[in-house]
Amino acid sequence: MDSLLETAKALFATLGPFWAGAVACECLTVFAESWGGLRVKPEGEEEPNRGFAGFVAQAAAIVAPLVLLTHGFFASIALSPSLALYAAGAVVAAVLAGAVLGWLFGAIAKPAAPVLHFLAGPLSFVTVVLALIAAWPSLPLIFHGLMLVFARFV
Repeated sequence: MDSLLETAKALFATLGPFWAGAVACECLTVFAESWGGLRVKPEGEEEPNRGFAGFVAQAAAIVAPLVLLTHGFFASIALSPSLALYAAGAVVAAVLAGAVLGWLFGAIAKPAAPVLHFLAGPLSFVTVVLALIAAWPSLPLIFHGLMLVFARFV
């Protein structure tokens, strides 16, 4: 690829707008989780039990980047191996940028942390939905690849 702009255009053309939106939403989700994790709890206050919804939100926070990574890699490797690495790198960069920026903004403005802690759950659901919509064409390929990987270890 000649330039970063051409690479971004190729990624957008190959993976589509839903993938790009899901990567941006993943960055916002990690930003909110990182900022919201810095909230100050009063002395003696315990973390509320979020139950099944909290478990699903945490699982969604793990599943979304994995779906984005695998879809980006498998859908673009046929065109160019370097494009597949750029796709995987874009997801990793979005997660790292969201985490670092959330930590920095959280250190500056701690009073907003409870709000962002609350928003992290719904944002993770939106991210998973966008990631699954983006990965819909390659989901059979992803599942087939995962079955082959798991079959090697069994």
